[in-house]
Amino acid sequence: MKKPKVLVAPLNWGLGHASRVIPIIDRLIKANFSVIIAADGAAFDYLCQEFPNLQTIKFPDLKIKYSKKHLVFKIFLQSPKIIYNAFVEHYLLKKIIKKHHIGLVISDNRFGLWNKHTYNIFISHQLNLIFPKKLSFFTPVYQAFLKSIIKKYDECWVPDFPGNHNLSGYLSHPALIPSKTKYIGPISRFNRYHHNALLKTKYDLLFILSGPEPQRTIFENIILKQIKNRTLRTALVRGTQTSFNVNSSVDVYNVVHSEQLFKLMQQSKLVVCRSGYSSIMDLIIAKKNAILVPTPGQTEQEYLANHLKSWNQFYFVLQQNFNLDHALLNGQLLTTSNLELENNVDQEINRLKLLMQ
Repeated sequence: MKKPKVLVAPLNWGLGHASRVIPIIDRLIKANFSVIIAADGAAFDYLCQEFPNLQTIKFPDLKIKYSKKHLVFKIFLQSPKIIYNAFVEHYLLKKIIKKHHIGLVISDNRFGLWNKHTYNIFISHQLNLIFPKKLSFFTPVYQAFLKSIIKKYDECWVPDFPGNHNLSGYLSHPALIPSKTKYIGPISRFNRYHHNALLKTKYDLLFILSGPEPQRTIFENIILKQIKNRTLRTALVRGTQTSFNVNSSVDVYNVVHSEQLFKLMQQSKLVVCRSGYSSIMDLIIAKKNAILVPTPGQTEQEYLANHLKSWNQFYFVLQQNFNLDHALLNGQLLTTSNLELENNVDQEINRLKLLMQ
């Protein structure tokens, strides 16, 4: 029997979308699917590193421009380009399906990757989008647009729990949930690894930088200034290959493989990182306490950090207010969650396998 072919295509806005499809790809391979990865930019490079033996297709780079302060507004202004790109990818998908005989398409937030000749799944944790106050009038327009997109797909997978006890709050739990929606539970690239109780603590602090420029560099400079001349055991994962003047008191890593990042987390007392949703799922699976510092201008990250602060596993501080002494003090007050975050991805993929036969 031929293996059913599946195209997995995450959005390239940061590495969050790419990292969270890793456990899905793992399970597709385990279920004997033939997986093809389609992406662009850093997401493409990252997944090629994680899955060097899989077939890949490179989409044209969208090249979204970012802003220092008003990120959502800047992206809003580029919405015509984003919509046009969705049409381009929809056209490209027709060629890909014909050439590679694709039967299943899994799109993580790529709007145009659906086709009437395939079974199509859309992954998103943003069934609601939080706009800045000046753009709040646009909320119902976006909701109508997203509803029309989801209708094109056969299913919509949300990587969270249903009900009130959840990770993403308002973002993925609207008053009216689309009928095709399935809550599959949190998914993380760390689902493939096991905790090693024998690993000794190596670092007091682990800084993990991510997200668009120039905010990544701005936060990096804030961190380096505040850890200078301290005796803290510190590691810094920069999330970029750009040049860097190494501070001898800090262990610096540019870009690391998922397994190495998981190990670094296990070896660290406290993590400081962005509050992107994929990063939060990584922290929860790794059972790590963290100081969350949202990317300025990203209302979603600010909401998530504030939403999860009540768990007392995370402390939330704005980048412009970041103070290392306060972070260390509040980090001592955090409690590690023992919440069991199971997902039902295996069940869903086994169902898809039967569907493809």
